[in-house]
Amino acid sequence: VADKLEVIPLELGLRWIFDLGRVRPYLGGGVTWFITDYEIARVDDEVGFYALGGLSLRATDSLAAFLEVR
Repeated sequence: VADKLEVIPLELGLRWIFDLGRVRPYLGGGVTWFITDYEIARVDDEVGFYALGGLSLRATDSLAAFLEVR
């Protein structure tokens, strides 16, 4: 039987979008809760935080490209 580590990430985040027409920069952040299960040893659940920033460039009303740093 192979050792099996299971990790389920749950995330909650917010993003603030600055709509400048076709160019839409944004900033945000959030929290992640990593629920872990490991049959061989005890592994504690962990909580982490993140910040993000990005830029979305709209080509049409339904098509856009984006670059994001997290």
